[in-house]
Amino acid sequence: MDITGKKILSRDAYFHLLGSLVNEIQVLITLFPWRFMGVVTSPRLQLNPVEPKGLGGLFRAFGAFLIPGKGSPKKSGCSNGWGGGAGMLLSPEPLSSTIEHIKGMDSDAHTIFLSPVGKPFHQNDAKRLGNKEHLILVSGRYEGIDERVVEIYADEVFSVGDFILTGGELPSLMLCDAISRTIPDVLGNSQSLNEESFEENLLEAPSFTKPDFFKQKSVISDYLKGNHARISALKKQMALSKTKYFRPDLFY
Repeated sequence: MDITGKKILSRDAYFHLLGSLVNEIQVLITLFPWRFMGVVTSPRLQLNPVEPKGLGGLFRAFGAFLIPGKGSPKKSGCSNGWGGGAGMLLSPEPLSSTIEHIKGMDSDAHTIFLSPVGKPFHQNDAKRLGNKEHLILVSGRYEGIDERVVEIYADEVFSVGDFILTGGELPSLMLCDAISRTIPDVLGNSQSLNEESFEENLLEAPSFTKPDFFKQKSVISDYLKGNHARISALKKQMALSKTKYFRPDLFY
């Protein structure tokens, strides 16, 4: 148990968000743990790689026990795909074993695969998933993952954009960051969530800080006058204009 009294995935190893403030546990699975090494999103968002004594495996789980495996990643973590084509796929057996071991500790853990063929990840998804207690995020590699693993285990498949990366580790981290900040007490000022881009399907209005005059450009005068009703209306108008210019697709 953590100090909030909520059941965690393992007594000895878990991916912990926000020290003791948050109840959510997120587990990231990857064939290449070094992709996560050294990544620090914030002092409150910690990545804890786990390698319990006596266990080893191909797929590393951040926040869960590792599953024993045989051979090197090149020999058994991936394989050539049937039907030809360039590149290799992540093999189903070791990845399946890792997922099942984690789900054995919490069968309700919500499992997400990161893939360019998935549905686009949006801010509303971040909010929704912030209400989940346990998440498993599976990072693809090479040409992807054996489709049977996706069909068996995926609750959802997400893409972070119409472009290709060398692996799903960075998208996993992006989801972790986006999801965690929607959880109460993560942000210093919860009002920030209500004034961001994609709230009400709009981009955020322009922001300014001191000095009020910089390189022959000044802050919008109404921002400096303290009329909050006027500022709020102006920001809404500018958010509409900014969205129409940069993201007209959000209006459809």
